[in-house]
Amino acid sequence: MDKIFAKPAPGRLVRHPETGDPLPAEGALVTRSPYWIRRLKDGDVTLATPASGKAANNGH
Repeated sequence: MDKIFAKPAPGRLVRHPETGDPLPAEGALVTRSPYWIRRLKDGDVTLATPASGKAANNGH
């Protein structure tokens, strides 16, 4: 599956559906899925560009 780099919209707390952990404010690399597409459409997250190589090692 494709991956996207998602970042919570300002003032939003979004939990990762598999772990229940909050998505970090700096964003994370996640698997593109219906869950993340809904979060994008609802405005809960935005697509972003990773600031460093850290996102690829995030584990989500």
